Amino acid sequence: AAGYWNLVVFFSCIFVARGCDLYQTVVIATWINNKMEGDVNDRWYMLQIILRTLLSMSLHIFTMWAASQVAISASKTIHQTIVHTLLRAPIDRFFDKQPIGRLINRVSAD
Repeated sequence: AAGYWNLVVFFSCIFVARGCDLYQTVVIATWINNKMEGDVNDRWYMLQIILRTLLSMSLHIFTMWAASQVAISASKTIHQTIVHTLLRAPIDRFFDKQPIGRLINRVSAD
């Protein structure tokens, strides 16, 4: 119901964001290992961590946006299906037996 393209974008964002988080951890571990062995350029590692953190934050925000797009797309599809089904329902068998208030509550709540 969410659409294949939306799901592909959403899961790709999750995968890339997790990879960026992992690479940030690798940079920190490399910095610590090199620091134990001798003097290193701390500014270079700090710059790497800042850049990776900004990239990670951007990817997480984009992932949240992609998740909202998946939810909105699924909601639209489900709502259109419900309305289409209700409009095509037989009057004598369905609408006479179902109170209008119950139908309105269920469609508006979903």
